[in-house]
Amino acid sequence: TAITEGAGSISSIFSQFNDDFYNKRGQDYTNYAMPELDRQYQNQQRDLIANLARSGNLNSSLRGDLLAELQRQYDTGKVGIADKANQMIQDARSSVESQRASLLESNSQLADPGLVTAKANAAATSLGTSPTYASLGELIANLATNLSTTPKAAASAGSSSGSGVNLYDTGTTGSGKIVA
Repeated sequence: TAITEGAGSISSIFSQFNDDFYNKRGQDYTNYAMPELDRQYQNQQRDLIANLARSGNLNSSLRGDLLAELQRQYDTGKVGIADKANQMIQDARSSVESQRASLLESNSQLADPGLVTAKANAAATSLGTSPTYASLGELIANLATNLSTTPKAAASAGSSSGSGVNLYDTGTTGSGKIVA
């Protein structure tokens, strides 16, 4: 019958929407987003190291703390990208199944295989088009800009010699004796 023929046409046209299609949709997003995350991470790491050096904290525990925070943000960004890729897969599945159900409903009402095939082809073309991705924005916070306001940086910056320890007694006599 015409309804069976239309349903077969819908099924045939929509067979392209399989696991490979959905996995590619997620991978395409990952391929789009990861280079941006990597770029931001590298820029922030470079700026952070430069600012640590300028503030005299390059070999301090502050460096370890800030680099650990930078790595944490990078790892969080990777998880966020994977979550977004999975969401895109789920959204694509939902859109395809919704469109398929709508076409099957139209098929049962119209019983016109030619019209249903044309609608199915148009829907498949639309659904198969890669989405446009929005700008990712700032995925990693700029840790280097707040460096001068951190307690460790401020304490280190307040030291005139940078050593933090005065080995010589420079009291009122100015004897220059080594303090034990």
